[in-house]
Amino acid sequence: MVAAAFEQFSTGNQIAFDLSVGVLSAIGMFYLLVRIPEYERKSRIKRHLQFSYQSFKRSVIQIFVGAIQGSYNTETVDRLMEQRQFRDFFKEPYAPGQDKWHGVANAMDEFMLRQLVIEAEVLLNQFQHALSVVDIRDPEVFLMRLH
Repeated sequence: MVAAAFEQFSTGNQIAFDLSVGVLSAIGMFYLLVRIPEYERKSRIKRHLQFSYQSFKRSVIQIFVGAIQGSYNTETVDRLMEQRQFRDFFKEPYAPGQDKWHGVANAMDEFMLRQLVIEAEVLLNQFQHALSVVDIRDPEVFLMRLH
């Protein structure tokens, strides 16, 4: 039925073909120029945030372990990057009636507190930068709710 409608025109088939090629070309160009670069940009930002968080986590663990041991080795820090290992390590006894968290709290001095604040500020700046370059369409994301 559609073919019969176009056969009555000498250029009917050519018009349908040209329109089809134009639509397919526009869709292809949209993906090449918009969707793929946007996906890659979001992936780069996500990887950067993951790296920033891992760096923050490692620095904080180094500060905590350094507070109770005076120094730290990389094997201990690497092991404590896993949440369960971190939790178990700091629940271990440190002094009579105290676990290692008490040791961290008692050993924390002004320098270590400043280091923690600096690390937290760096992480905050990384997240603020990410929020400024990513288009977030859901306003609920920006609402801070504590549950």
